[in-house]
Amino acid sequence: MKRNWKYLLNQFDNITRNNYKKALRISIFHDAVLKTKKETEPLLIPIYERYHPLHVALAKEYSTWKSAGGSQEGQTLNVEQLLDLSYTKLKRWNTSIQAMDESFMNGTPNYIAIFNNGRSSFSKGSIESRINAYDALAKNLVPFVMLSGIRTEIAATFVILEEARKLQLGTKGTLKSVSGKVEEVRVAAMKMQWRNLGFAMDAFCDQEKYIESLFDLDTLRESRQRKFTGTLAPEEQKRVLVHTFFEDDVLRLKNNGTAVVKFYLASSENGSNSNAITVTAKSEEEIVISEFGDLDFSKHRFLTAINQSDAVVTRYEVSIR
Repeated sequence: MKRNWKYLLNQFDNITRNNYKKALRISIFHDAVLKTKKETEPLLIPIYERYHPLHVALAKEYSTWKSAGGSQEGQTLNVEQLLDLSYTKLKRWNTSIQAMDESFMNGTPNYIAIFNNGRSSFSKGSIESRINAYDALAKNLVPFVMLSGIRTEIAATFVILEEARKLQLGTKGTLKSVSGKVEEVRVAAMKMQWRNLGFAMDAFCDQEKYIESLFDLDTLRESRQRKFTGTLAPEEQKRVLVHTFFEDDVLRLKNNGTAVVKFYLASSENGSNSNAITVTAKSEEEIVISEFGDLDFSKHRFLTAINQSDAVVTRYEVSIR
């Protein structure tokens, strides 16, 4: 089978497929660079004007998608917690039922009629089957008037579980809907970046570095590497990584040596124009990117490490969470 000519493959689309966050990263960079450079290069004005609305749409739908995803995660946790709590109650109900009368002891016909599917159905199986087990248990207790109080508690527990599950499924539906929307705007933005690359190659064919400066090549080229290690000579200032961050991204900064290290998120190679994050010897810090300050993350992309000692070599380890 013949492969498509590589120059006709949209790498912006390929690299960000199934990765909305990466799509937004490179979109933030491209949009910001076009906005700045159009002031001195008139040819970029129409390019910016056609791209900016797509960037705004991507940022908006990504935010909606992320919020929906967080909601779903929260609701899933809620259902699981409720099931765990309900199972704890089940143990108490089981004890109360057997204590009510000898005719309800484990192994008796009454007990078998009540727990006709055993107790494993409350802790194993699908979420729906575990929830429905409480409904079945409440119905099994209907003939036993003396257990009506317990039956009322179990029936109420089933209602709570059922409502929580409906809410969870509702957020799943919302997530599926907004995923479709963010995918649509991702494709549109990445297609436009590809078109913009073609325009730049035509307009600035003798300025390779200028063309490269219009696109977030570091993010486009980056692998799935999430951990970065290095050694710092005394007073050495070194670039650790280049990455387009969001303000809620998390970094783990580890100092494996005996000298203090300061980290900065700079707008230039080996820069230090941000708040400093200090990591003492033989320690680590987990920080949110916003702790570097109120920054323009389309420009502040260079993580710098500086050894504060003038005599001791030290080592660092940085992980993107």
